Amino acid sequence: YLRTEIARLTNLVDLPEKADVVVMPLANHDLDPATPARARINLAITFFESQLGERARENAHRYNAVFAGSSWCVARLAERDIYNASPLIQGVDRRVFQWAPPRPRDGHFRIFSGGKFEWRKGHDLVIAAFRRLIETHPTAHLVCAWHNPWPGLFATMANSPHIDTAANGGTQEQFFANLLLINGIPLHRFTILPQLTHGQLSAEMTATDCGLFPNRCEGGTNLVAMEYASIGRPIVANALTGHADIRDAITHKIFATEDSMGWAVQTIDEIHAKLVIAAS
Repeated sequence: YLRTEIARLTNLVDLPEKADVVVMPLANHDLDPATPARARINLAITFFESQLGERARENAHRYNAVFAGSSWCVARLAERDIYNASPLIQGVDRRVFQWAPPRPRDGHFRIFSGGKFEWRKGHDLVIAAFRRLIETHPTAHLVCAWHNPWPGLFATMANSPHIDTAANGGTQEQFFANLLLINGIPLHRFTILPQLTHGQLSAEMTATDCGLFPNRCEGGTNLVAMEYASIGRPIVANALTGHADIRDAITHKIFATEDSMGWAVQTIDEIHAKLVIAAS
């Protein structure tokens, strides 16, 4: 997508041809470049959620500018005396994620939860809050788009004090289903989506009533939440970390505080209360 958009503005060349400007992704928390290419103007792009490395400040000064995925990242860079940084906010393909009228009221409350499954994304908070919601809203239904191309990140969910994480399954869909079942959510109360194309995902979003995003940290602006907002559905989310840049799109803001890393800390009570409001 980035290449396509830049190509509308200027001619692109592939390495090792000489270039006047190089746009490079950064490879790690030390802000090392992912390419050895250099040009007259060197622009870097980074998204991060964890603490910057020891060489981050030194490396940042090797670039004419560092573009970060959110204002939160820019603030973290400034804490390390890196001031040649600016936010570069990602966009949504509105040809795919188009506004759609609300779903017909049929007595059911369908909640969408998206993003790759890991502790940072707060899916344990989603499970715990939804488990409480169905006690008073027996027709609520959770739609999960949690496919993760790095399943090793599943292990980070062991950090959660809110859910039992001792699930298993041969596929990711089976694992997620077993996880919800062992945490007290009946089979008829959830749908596990496989990995989908953007067009298919947009259709699934349109068939829900509300999006839930209690993400602990976003180095970007949470593209899935932005896509969900683009179809015209209300969002329940906190407005910290990268979410702060899309606060105007958040319908029901989850009260949250910051921990020592600047990540969002939220309670199940608060998330549940906002879901009840959204369902009313």
